Amino acid sequence: MVTADWAFFWRESLKDGVYRLSGSLLRTGRLSRARYAGSTPALTLTWSPTRHITVVASYIHFFAGPFFHETPPGKDLNYVTTWIDYKF
Repeated sequence: MVTADWAFFWRESLKDGVYRLSGSLLRTGRLSRARYAGSTPALTLTWSPTRHITVVASYIHFFAGPFFHETPPGKDLNYVTTWIDYKF
């Protein structure tokens, strides 16, 4: 099965920054008044060759928005991951 999606990210408050999944600060909000952070199209492939094994592969591209361009480095990023699940 192949799935595709596209997520968009804005800062909720102009007084706040952008955070990592861990909760630690990634970028301070003091250097930009831009609300839009960026977007991520993603493509995920899921394959179950047996009832016990599932293989997943994902590709995500992050398009940096004005907030990241104003708080260098404002680069686009690519992320690729794969994993295998085994169910007993």
